[in-house]
Amino acid sequence: SIGSYPNVFVVVKFKDLPDFLDLMKHTQGSDVDIKRMKKYFISRSDKEFWSVYDWFQKHFYEQEPLKAGLYDLNRYARSPWKKEQ
Repeated sequence: SIGSYPNVFVVVKFKDLPDFLDLMKHTQGSDVDIKRMKKYFISRSDKEFWSVYDWFQKHFYEQEPLKAGLYDLNRYARSPWKKEQ
């Protein structure tokens, strides 16, 4: 975990790592790139948001039991694949 104010949760399956890393290295913000991002980035409105949050929170407590606290979602991106205005 990096920081306590996540902007976005990213879920990548091992088999998808080459595509994800290519996307991160070469993204230009095109419609095609954004469509690819939607596969990995979890938006606040995603039906899996809270289960993903719970996984990260549990992992945080397991990895840093003395330092762990609750993630502050105040800054979490509303639409991680949209350009913020």
